Amino acid sequence: MEVTCDIAFDNVLPVPELQQKLFMQVSARCYNGSTWDAFGKPFPVGYTFRWYANGNWEIGTPLRILAKGKIQNPGKDWHNLKIICVADKISAFVDGNLVQEITDATYQRGLAGIGCSFDRVGFDNLKIKMK
Repeated sequence: MEVTCDIAFDNVLPVPELQQKLFMQVSARCYNGSTWDAFGKPFPVGYTFRWYANGNWEIGTPLRILAKGKIQNPGKDWHNLKIICVADKISAFVDGNLVQEITDATYQRGLAGIGCSFDRVGFDNLKIKMK
């Protein structure tokens, strides 16, 4: 499964405490009917690639963070986020550049999703492909 979406923050204040909480994300292999069971958890059920306003990123599941790091701040520009899941390989991209590739076989099927931290985020050009 490949999930890709153009995403942009509408307004990011230059306050580090806020920037570490603001995020936008794409998700793959989310479980139908179980996704909202994890509402209080940090990630939906499945795999999520999350990019924060301060440049931090994470690939995670409701059970754990599988990988994390830091890249450039997204600012208010439009960016393309993509997550690809093929067999046990999960790959995350920003603007076509590979951010991280990991292996995990916890989730083998499910739905696609997009999300944010309940802030003003724009989404456009959502594309879902089966791999």
